[in-house]
Amino acid sequence: MQPPTVFQFFNEVINQKPAPIQSIEEIRKELLQNEELISIQDFGAGSVLNKNTNRSINYIARTSSSSVKFSCFLKRVADYIDAKNILELGTSFGLNTSYLANKKDAQVTTIEGSQEIAAVALNNFQKLKFNNIKLVQANIDNVLPVVLSEIAPLDLVYIDANHTFDATISYFNQIQPFLTDSSILIVDDIHWSDGMYKAWKELCSRKEVSLSIDIFDAGLLFFKSGLTKSHYTIKF
Repeated sequence: MQPPTVFQFFNEVINQKPAPIQSIEEIRKELLQNEELISIQDFGAGSVLNKNTNRSINYIARTSSSSVKFSCFLKRVADYIDAKNILELGTSFGLNTSYLANKKDAQVTTIEGSQEIAAVALNNFQKLKFNNIKLVQANIDNVLPVVLSEIAPLDLVYIDANHTFDATISYFNQIQPFLTDSSILIVDDIHWSDGMYKAWKELCSRKEVSLSIDIFDAGLLFFKSGLTKSHYTIKF
Protein backbone atom coordinates (compact mmCIF):
# COMPACT_ATOMS: atom_id res chain seq x y z
CA MET A 1 0.00 0.00 0.00
CA GLN A 2 1.27 3.44 -0.86
CA PRO A 3 1.38 5.99 1.98
CA PRO A 4 -2.27 6.90 2.58
CA THR A 5 -3.46 10.44 2.58
CA VAL A 6 -6.06 11.13 5.23
CA PHE A 7 -8.32 12.54 2.50
CA GLN A 8 -8.03 9.33 0.51
CA PHE A 9 -8.65 7.10 3.52
CA PHE A 10 -11.62 9.22 4.58
CA ASN A 11 -13.24 9.06 1.16
CA GLU A 12 -12.59 5.40 0.39
CA VAL A 13 -12.97 3.83 3.84
CA ILE A 14 -14.51 6.05 6.51
CA ASN A 15 -17.03 8.06 4.49
CA GLN A 16 -18.71 5.15 2.75
CA LYS A 17 -22.20 3.81 3.24
CA PRO A 18 -22.39 0.42 4.96
CA ALA A 19 -22.86 -2.56 2.68
CA PRO A 20 -24.27 -5.22 5.02
CA ILE A 21 -23.66 -8.87 4.14
CA GLN A 22 -27.06 -10.55 4.30
CA SER A 23 -25.88 -13.96 5.48
CA ILE A 24 -23.97 -12.45 8.40
CA GLU A 25 -26.85 -10.14 9.29
CA GLU A 26 -29.17 -13.15 9.46
CA ILE A 27 -26.83 -14.55 12.10
CA ARG A 28 -26.97 -11.23 13.95
CA LYS A 29 -30.78 -11.39 13.97
CA GLU A 30 -30.69 -14.95 15.31
CA LEU A 31 -28.38 -13.90 18.13
CA LEU A 32 -30.60 -10.96 19.06
CA GLN A 33 -33.56 -13.34 19.38
CA ASN A 34 -31.74 -16.11 21.26
CA GLU A 35 -32.64 -16.15 24.96
CA GLU A 36 -30.37 -19.08 25.87
CA LEU A 37 -28.25 -18.47 28.98
CA ILE A 38 -24.53 -19.11 28.77
CA SER A 39 -21.75 -18.83 31.33
CA ILE A 40 -19.24 -16.04 30.73
CA GLN A 41 -15.55 -16.16 31.55
CA ASP A 42 -14.50 -12.51 31.61
CA PHE A 43 -10.73 -11.98 31.49
CA GLY A 44 -10.99 -8.24 30.86
CA ALA A 45 -12.34 -5.12 32.53
CA GLY A 46 -15.80 -6.66 32.64
CA SER A 47 -19.21 -5.30 31.82
CA VAL A 48 -20.22 -2.02 33.38
CA LEU A 49 -23.86 -3.04 32.93
CA ASN A 50 -24.04 -6.61 34.18
CA LYS A 51 -21.74 -8.39 36.63
CA ASN A 52 -23.69 -11.67 36.37
CA THR A 53 -21.56 -14.40 34.79
CA ASN A 54 -24.69 -16.09 33.38
CA ARG A 55 -26.11 -13.97 30.57
CA SER A 56 -28.45 -14.56 27.68
CA ILE A 57 -27.06 -14.66 24.17
CA ASN A 58 -29.40 -11.88 23.05
CA TYR A 59 -28.26 -9.66 25.94
CA ILE A 60 -24.60 -10.13 25.00
CA ALA A 61 -25.36 -9.55 21.33
CA ARG A 62 -27.29 -6.38 22.14
CA THR A 63 -24.76 -4.85 24.55
CA SER A 64 -21.39 -6.13 23.34
CA SER A 65 -21.56 -6.56 19.57
CA SER A 66 -20.38 -3.87 17.19
CA SER A 67 -22.90 -2.07 15.03
CA VAL A 68 -23.56 -3.13 11.46
CA LYS A 69 -21.94 0.13 10.40
CA PHE A 70 -18.71 -0.68 12.23
CA SER A 71 -18.60 -4.28 11.01
CA CYS A 72 -18.85 -2.99 7.44
CA PHE A 73 -16.11 -0.46 8.19
CA LEU A 74 -13.74 -3.23 9.30
CA LYS A 75 -14.32 -5.04 6.02
CA ARG A 76 -13.55 -1.86 4.07
CA VAL A 77 -10.26 -1.44 5.95
CA ALA A 78 -9.28 -5.02 5.10
CA ASP A 79 -10.19 -4.47 1.45
CA TYR A 80 -8.39 -1.11 1.31
CA ILE A 81 -5.02 -2.56 2.32
CA ASP A 82 -5.68 -5.93 0.64
CA ALA A 83 -5.07 -7.64 3.97
CA LYS A 84 -4.04 -11.27 3.66
CA ASN A 85 -3.18 -11.98 7.30
CA ILE A 86 -5.56 -10.66 9.96
CA LEU A 87 -5.49 -11.02 13.75
CA GLU A 88 -8.45 -10.29 16.00
CA LEU A 89 -8.24 -10.21 19.79
CA GLY A 90 -11.71 -10.80 21.23
CA THR A 91 -13.98 -12.85 18.98
CA SER A 92 -17.27 -12.45 20.85
CA PHE A 93 -19.93 -14.12 18.66
CA GLY A 94 -17.83 -13.68 15.52
CA LEU A 95 -19.79 -11.04 13.62
CA ASN A 96 -16.78 -8.76 13.00
CA THR A 97 -14.64 -11.85 12.39
CA SER A 98 -17.06 -12.92 9.67
CA TYR A 99 -17.00 -9.54 7.95
CA LEU A 100 -13.19 -9.68 7.92
CA ALA A 101 -13.18 -13.28 6.68
CA ASN A 102 -15.55 -12.38 3.85
CA LYS A 103 -12.35 -11.30 2.10
CA LYS A 104 -11.81 -14.80 0.75
CA ASP A 105 -8.06 -14.52 0.16
CA ALA A 106 -7.47 -13.47 3.79
CA GLN A 107 -6.68 -15.74 6.71
CA VAL A 108 -8.27 -14.55 9.96
CA THR A 109 -6.97 -15.72 13.33
CA THR A 110 -9.17 -14.77 16.26
CA ILE A 111 -8.71 -15.38 19.99
CA GLU A 112 -11.57 -15.65 22.48
CA GLY A 113 -11.14 -16.36 26.18
CA SER A 114 -14.66 -17.38 27.11
CA GLN A 115 -15.33 -21.01 26.19
CA GLU A 116 -19.11 -20.77 25.72
CA ILE A 117 -18.89 -17.54 23.72
CA ALA A 118 -16.26 -19.16 21.49
CA ALA A 119 -18.58 -22.14 20.96
CA VAL A 120 -21.34 -19.82 19.72
CA ALA A 121 -18.88 -18.07 17.40
CA LEU A 122 -17.60 -21.37 16.02
CA ASN A 123 -21.16 -22.47 15.30
CA ASN A 124 -21.75 -19.22 13.43
CA PHE A 125 -18.62 -19.72 11.32
CA GLN A 126 -19.82 -23.22 10.43
CA LYS A 127 -23.25 -21.91 9.42
CA LEU A 128 -21.57 -19.33 7.19
CA LYS A 129 -19.21 -21.98 5.76
CA PHE A 130 -16.03 -20.03 6.41
CA ASN A 131 -12.83 -22.04 5.99
CA ASN A 132 -10.41 -19.14 6.41
CA ILE A 133 -10.99 -18.51 10.12
CA LYS A 134 -8.89 -20.05 12.89
CA LEU A 135 -10.48 -19.59 16.31
CA VAL A 136 -8.16 -20.00 19.29
CA GLN A 137 -10.15 -20.49 22.50
CA ALA A 138 -7.83 -19.44 25.31
CA ASN A 139 -6.82 -16.56 27.55
CA ILE A 140 -5.12 -14.09 25.21
CA ASP A 141 -2.42 -13.42 27.78
CA ASN A 142 -1.42 -17.09 27.68
CA VAL A 143 -1.41 -17.72 23.94
CA LEU A 144 -0.66 -14.45 22.15
CA PRO A 145 3.14 -14.94 21.92
CA VAL A 146 2.70 -18.40 20.39
CA VAL A 147 -0.03 -17.27 17.98
CA LEU A 148 2.08 -14.33 16.81
CA SER A 149 5.07 -16.57 16.13
CA GLU A 150 2.88 -18.83 13.99
CA ILE A 151 1.02 -16.29 11.86
CA ALA A 152 3.25 -13.23 11.45
CA PRO A 153 3.72 -10.92 9.61
CA LEU A 154 0.37 -9.21 10.09
CA ASP A 155 -1.45 -6.89 7.71
CA LEU A 156 -4.39 -5.95 9.93
CA VAL A 157 -4.94 -6.27 13.68
CA TYR A 158 -8.20 -5.57 15.48
CA ILE A 159 -8.06 -5.37 19.29
CA ASP A 160 -11.39 -5.70 21.11
CA ALA A 161 -10.46 -7.63 24.22
CA ASN A 162 -9.35 -6.68 27.73
CA HIS A 163 -10.40 -3.04 27.99
CA THR A 164 -7.71 -1.90 30.42
CA PHE A 165 -4.68 0.33 30.06
CA ASP A 166 -2.16 -2.37 30.98
CA ALA A 167 -3.62 -5.02 28.69
CA THR A 168 -3.91 -2.69 25.70
CA ILE A 169 -0.30 -1.54 26.03
CA SER A 170 0.86 -5.13 26.52
CA TYR A 171 -0.96 -6.28 23.39
CA PHE A 172 0.61 -3.50 21.35
CA ASN A 173 4.11 -4.21 22.68
CA GLN A 174 3.80 -7.87 21.72
CA ILE A 175 2.18 -7.29 18.32
CA GLN A 176 4.21 -4.33 17.04
CA PRO A 177 7.37 -6.32 16.13
CA PHE A 178 5.23 -8.48 13.83
CA LEU A 179 3.71 -5.59 11.85
CA THR A 180 4.90 -4.34 8.49
CA ASP A 181 5.26 -0.93 6.92
CA SER A 182 1.77 -1.33 5.45
CA SER A 183 -0.02 -2.69 8.53
CA ILE A 184 -2.98 -1.07 10.27
CA LEU A 185 -3.79 -1.73 13.93
CA ILE A 186 -7.30 -0.90 15.17
CA VAL A 187 -8.02 -0.46 18.87
CA ASP A 188 -11.70 -0.65 19.75
CA ASP A 189 -13.48 1.44 22.40
CA ILE A 190 -10.71 3.96 22.95
CA HIS A 191 -13.19 6.26 24.72
CA TRP A 192 -14.70 3.47 26.84
CA SER A 193 -12.83 4.53 30.00
CA ASP A 194 -10.10 6.87 31.19
CA GLY A 195 -7.71 3.94 31.11
CA MET A 196 -8.51 3.08 27.50
CA TYR A 197 -8.14 6.70 26.39
CA LYS A 198 -4.83 6.95 28.25
CA ALA A 199 -3.64 3.83 26.45
CA TRP A 200 -4.74 5.27 23.11
CA LYS A 201 -2.87 8.52 23.69
CA GLU A 202 0.28 6.61 24.61
CA LEU A 203 0.07 4.45 21.52
CA CYS A 204 -0.34 7.53 19.32
CA SER A 205 2.91 8.88 20.75
CA ARG A 206 4.96 5.75 19.99
CA LYS A 207 7.79 6.33 17.56
CA GLU A 208 6.69 3.39 15.42
CA VAL A 209 3.31 5.05 14.73
CA SER A 210 3.40 7.47 11.80
CA LEU A 211 -0.32 8.27 11.58
CA SER A 212 -3.18 7.92 14.05
CA ILE A 213 -6.89 8.48 13.45
CA ASP A 214 -9.53 8.73 16.17
CA ILE A 215 -13.00 7.87 14.84
CA PHE A 216 -14.40 7.74 18.39
CA ASP A 217 -15.72 4.17 18.07
CA ALA A 218 -12.11 3.08 17.64
CA GLY A 219 -8.61 4.30 16.92
CA LEU A 220 -6.48 3.42 13.88
CA LEU A 221 -2.69 3.27 13.90
CA PHE A 222 -0.53 3.32 10.75
CA PHE A 223 3.14 2.44 10.59
CA LYS A 224 4.23 3.61 7.15
CA SER A 225 7.76 4.98 7.24
CA GLY A 226 8.48 8.31 5.60
CA LEU A 227 5.25 9.96 6.74
CA THR A 228 5.27 13.10 8.85
CA LYS A 229 3.89 11.99 12.21
CA SER A 230 0.32 13.25 12.50
CA HIS A 231 -2.95 12.66 14.34
CA TYR A 232 -6.52 13.26 13.21
CA THR A 233 -9.96 13.09 14.79
CA ILE A 234 -12.61 12.26 12.21
CA LYS A 235 -16.34 11.84 12.65
CA PHE A 236 -17.42 8.31 11.74
